[in-house]
Amino acid sequence: MTRILVFSDTHGHLERMRSVVENRPADLIIHLGDFSRDIRALSLPPGSPEPVTVQGNCDMTAGGETVRMLTVEGVTFFLTHGHLHGVKRTTGLLAAAAGEAGARAALFGHTHVPFCEEENGVLLFNPGSLGFPCFGHATYGLVEVDGRALRTQFVPVV
Repeated sequence: MTRILVFSDTHGHLERMRSVVENRPADLIIHLGDFSRDIRALSLPPGSPEPVTVQGNCDMTAGGETVRMLTVEGVTFFLTHGHLHGVKRTTGLLAAAAGEAGARAALFGHTHVPFCEEENGVLLFNPGSLGFPCFGHATYGLVEVDGRALRTQFVPVV
């Protein structure tokens, strides 16, 4: 089983992210943009894998990819911030892009709202915002890949 921590929209709230990384062991860490540089600013525990990041609308001067594909245990993920796919209006464009790319799941941010639904055969997962949540607590995501099985969870940070 592979355990993945998923962050988005951290907007400089390093202490929240540091606490999660130090207290929630993971095999992989993904940052879906808007201050993706935050994950690089942390001192990750020795032996930690290199974080996987994509750039969000607040990262555009940082350079880097806005879309990445990642395969874990045979499950292909489409990683993006979401601003280029209009996710504040609809998830249809994102689901279509991920499906066309052959992904089983799309991980995205941008809305600051946790979201998990399947659309056109693609699991869409947004961990919410660790920096500026729109509703309730700051959140991050936990994705577990076990063979071809996927489990997702929103985790509040209090």
